[in-house]
Amino acid sequence: HNMGITLARRNDVWFLDGGMLPGIDVKATQSFRQYGYWADKTLGDLIEEAAREWPNNIALAIGNRRVTYEELDTLSSRLALGLLDSGLRSGDMIAVQLPNSVEHVLTIFAIAKIGAVCNIIVPMMRQKEVTFILNHCCSRAIVIPHEYGKFNYLSMVESLGSATPSLETIVVVGDVKA
Repeated sequence: HNMGITLARRNDVWFLDGGMLPGIDVKATQSFRQYGYWADKTLGDLIEEAAREWPNNIALAIGNRRVTYEELDTLSSRLALGLLDSGLRSGDMIAVQLPNSVEHVLTIFAIAKIGAVCNIIVPMMRQKEVTFILNHCCSRAIVIPHEYGKFNYLSMVESLGSATPSLETIVVVGDVKA
């Protein structure tokens, strides 16, 4: 989607709408790659490699829940396919307003696997802030719990209606346990 923003690179410097972005100088990035600090891999690549290398090791431990690397890879791939099936694509902005949970992590990996952009919204934000963020980022989708902490996120997002014209898809995560 063209959001009316231009991003350009000149002489190893990035410019956003004509303004120079802060960055790391080219020599530093070369040394980061040389010493293995940067690997030019996506989050999706990293979780797939971890699943091959340590399939039965615990990747997430939240409360009493334990998720292995293999499960994290499989479940995030399944969610990624669901996102694609709903029409979301690489480059799309997807807002995520979930509490710290296994589902939050799965969602971040799924978004990375399809090449979309993850825009995390703090769970305590409500209608006014969420509307502003969704519009500012031109989010096509939002991932929310139905209800969490005695607050009904689905009702809030449904009430936004025409105030968020870019929002096409609401993904509701079932029983989120933080």
